[in-house]
Amino acid sequence: MLQTNFVNVSTITMLAIEKVAKALTKKELKAKGGNEIVVKNLISKQVGDGLKLSAHFEERVVQRFSADESELLAGAISRAIRQTKPLELGTHHLPKSQKFIDESGIVIVLERIGRFGAVLVTSYMLGKENLLSDIELRELKLRGIL
Repeated sequence: MLQTNFVNVSTITMLAIEKVAKALTKKELKAKGGNEIVVKNLISKQVGDGLKLSAHFEERVVQRFSADESELLAGAISRAIRQTKPLELGTHHLPKSQKFIDESGIVIVLERIGRFGAVLVTSYMLGKENLLSDIELRELKLRGIL
């Protein structure tokens, strides 16, 4: 029987949403109190609605990560969302990508939007930039990431 070790992008997305919601729920409850279940459900919905994946991100995650690394990648995405801020000029959103280097060695390129939203652009392992395609390398340079 053929076993695949491919990563499931929707599973990673759900894990990342869950991790973001769990961390932000703790923070929210500590600051304002409230019902944990209600707060977590509200934050989960907001994060889920605001998280978008580019087709490029989905393709690259499947190519570069194995199913064993799903939890690690979801954690890196969660930290990237929580530790980056949207770039704004006054009240106008600046659609500029940001590179987040996680403690696990995973690089997440994302564009933050609003309080919880993010568009995930691409991801790769730190030190393996030489595996990026010419097109991807050119796009990341145009975005000011590399």
